[in-house]
Formats: sequence, C-alpha cells, structure tokens
Amino acid sequence: MKSYFSLQWKRVMKVLPFVSVVTVVLFAGIAVVLSGLIIADQSDDKNMKLRIGVTGDTDNSILKMAIAAFQNFDESRFTITFVEMEEKQAEKELSEGGVTAYLILPDDFVEKAMRGEMEPLYYVTSAGATNIVTMFKNEITTLVTDVVVSSQKGSFGLQEALEDNDIADTEGWVDELAVEYVSAIMQRAKVLAVNELQITSGVRIANLYLCSLTVLFLMLLGLPFVAVYARRDRSLNVLLVSRGMSVGKQLYDEWLPHFLSLLGLAAVVFVPVICLSATSNTMLADLLSTQEWLRYMILFVPVLAMVSAFNLFIFEVGGNVVSATLLHFFAALCMCYVSGCFYPVFTFPRAVQAMERFLPTGLARETLMLSFKVDAAFYPVIGVVAYGVLFFAAACAVRTYKVRRWEGVCG
Repeated sequence: MKSYFSLQWKRVMKVLPFVSVVTVVLFAGIAVVLSGLIIADQSDDKNMKLRIGVTGDTDNSILKMAIAAFQNFDESRFTITFVEMEEKQAEKELSEGGVTAYLILPDDFVEKAMRGEMEPLYYVTSAGATNIVTMFKNEITTLVTDVVVSSQKGSFGLQEALEDNDIADTEGWVDELAVEYVSAIMQRAKVLAVNELQITSGVRIANLYLCSLTVLFLMLLGLPFVAVYARRDRSLNVLLVSRGMSVGKQLYDEWLPHFLSLLGLAAVVFVPVICLSATSNTMLADLLSTQEWLRYMILFVPVLAMVSAFNLFIFEVGGNVVSATLLHFFAALCMCYVSGCFYPVFTFPRAVQAMERFLPTGLARETLMLSFKVDAAFYPVIGVVAYGVLFFAAACAVRTYKVRRWEGVCG
C-alpha cells in the first residue's frame, strides 16, 4: 500500500531535525578522533627510532662484529637499533609493536657471502610499514655503495701497485678478481627479500582508522530512529496483514525510507569532506585520492544497506524504546570493539581475530578497505549483502511471530 510507505516517510521526517543534530555531533566527534590518530601516527613515523630484531644464524663472530660496528660507528645508529632474538619472540614482538620489523638470517649466511653466494635476507614487517621498508632499503643501498666505492679504489690501487713495480698482469687475473668482487657485491636484488605480515590488511594505518571509525559512525547513526520503529502495539501490523499486505512488504516499506534517510544524512556530512579533499592541499587530500573517495562512497552503499537492515532487526527484537535503545547500543559497540573499530584487531588474541572476519562489522570494515586495494577479492561485499538479507529475513521472522501473538491475545 502506498499509504503505508508514505506514512513511514512522514514519521521519519518528523524526527529528521533531531537526527540531523545528533549526526553532526557524532560525525564531529569521530572526525576529531580520526584527526588525532592520523596526526599522532604521522608524528610517530617522523620521530621514531626503528627497533629491528635479528633472528636466525646470529652466532657468527664476524656478523656480531658487523652488527656492533653498525650500532656504534655508522650514522644509522641514530635511526635503527638491532636486537638479537629468537624468531618466535620476534614475531610476537612485531604483533605487539615491540619491534618494527625483524630480519631472518639464513644458515651460514656470512660464509656463503664470503664465497660470493648471496643468499637473501628475509625482512618481515607489517603491510602498513612501507616507510620502514624504504628506510631500511636506503640504509642497505648506502652500505653497498660505500663498499663498491672502496672495492673500486682497491682494484685501481692494486693495478697501480703492480705497474709501479713493473709486474705485468699478463693473464688478467687482477681484472678478473675485481670483476668477481664487484659482481658479488652488486647482487642487490638478492640481498633483501620483503615479507609482509597482513597486520593492517595491506592498507596504510591512517586508512585503517578511517574505515574503522566510519563503521562505528554508521552503526551508531541509526540509534536516534529507535523512536520511529520500536513499538509494542501491533494492531496496525495485524490490520495490514488482514488486508493482504505481507510482513515482508511492511518491513520493506519501513526499510527503504530508513536507508534513504541514512544515506542522505551521510551525504550531508561526507560530501563537504570529499569536496574539501579534492580542492585543497590538506590532511584529507593525503589520506585519500579522488578515485579512492569515489570507490569509498560506492562501497559505502551496500554497507549502509546492511546497517539499515540491522537497525530494523534490533528494533523489532527490542519491542519498546528503552529495550531497543539499550540492545542497539550495546550490540553495536560490542561488534565494533571486536572488529577493531576501537583498537587494531591484531592486538587481540588469535581466536578473536578469527571471529572478527565473520562479524557484520568486520566485513563492513573490510569492504570499505577495498577502496585502497588493487585486485582484491570482493568476498567482503558478498558477506555484507548476505548479512543484510539475513537481518531483513530475521526481522520478518520476529515481526511475524509478534503479529501472530498479538492476534492470539486480541482474538
């Protein structure tokens, strides 16, 4: 019935001024938190001293001497600290933030390097630490460059010494020795292999904050609508069913105005942010490019549709304003907490991390993070849509039960 759909729009419009004020306040609070986190993260990146674990074959005396020299005499001692530890301890320290990365030295690494067999070092870090990788590679490059320059001077010095003493290199063994030496050093591509642990899901930490706080914002955005949809009296629903309007059609006529109103409220706060990001050189412009904003808003729609269905389901289960408010608030906060919207999910136990991947809030966050990934799997979007359908179907089941119960009481 069109009249029921129009009635839902009128009910939504009555509370829209109040909901708009709540939306702006909620968005401003989350924006302040996001700005603080990004500024703190950027400050840490500029001022941190990297603590890098060294694991594997660290018993070689030459290697120990090299690390000691590197730590005491090289300029990098002001930016990098090497700490010897076991690999399991290094992995734990990395997950807890105790080290920024760790190296795995293969067995007999020094002996093989002295023979010219350059076996790669494995550098393990998180996906969000690209600045660490760049800095460390720069240090390796500088070190190799210095060695190459020294070897070049040594090669020419040997040649000059032979000429000064009238010793002819008839077999070219000096040149051959120099070529072999430099060739062994110049295997830069084989010196360092990077292995990323998917701690931040392959995105920058600032973008992770954005996606997490966006999910939190959306989950709390529907709370003011509890006065519209949570009710005990089911007489109108019973009357509509008796006139041929199914429970599913009723809920759809309620879900669509709710979804569109949430979409409009989100547009009011996000569109100015996107325009500011596109037209000014601010922190927002560094956070997302115009194309990333476009992908972000496209992926925003299925997430918001799922959240709208979740809201209706919670309001149906709650039954009255007080119960529905408390249920919605605590359910939203608990799911957001476990999904890493307050703390990075990699700080939680493995069991919680495994559970987070299957929660609607976790899938919503993963869906939004697809905006920053290339050639990523779209299973989070499918999960979000599936949860939306599941919440809608569950709301239909709860209302059907309550309508039949109301009919039995009134009949």
